[in-house]
Amino acid sequence: MNCIRVWLGTECTACYNCHPFFIRHCVMPYYVYRIQQAAGSPVKELTKLAEFEQYREARDHARSLRAQQAPDDRSIIKVMFAATELQAEEQLLEKREAPILREWEK
Repeated sequence: MNCIRVWLGTECTACYNCHPFFIRHCVMPYYVYRIQQAAGSPVKELTKLAEFEQYREARDHARSLRAQQAPDDRSIIKVMFAATELQAEEQLLEKREAPILREWEK
């Protein structure tokens, strides 16, 4: 695999051949997931639907899946860019705080 090195100041987690101050961006895949969450429940159920090497393919696949969804289907289709499947799922399950709205943004 070709190694494109980007300065990040952290040790490489994707490969062991890289210099510790560079990270290797091997072919990091784009994962397409379906997220289902029951009303009032904090638990999310993740289902991996596909994996792509190119963003455009993943985006188009996600758009077609969203277009095929029934109107009463409350599941969410998302595209995640991550080194591994586990990392993608951790990012999807991460609790994110709501942004603070400034007075002029209301």
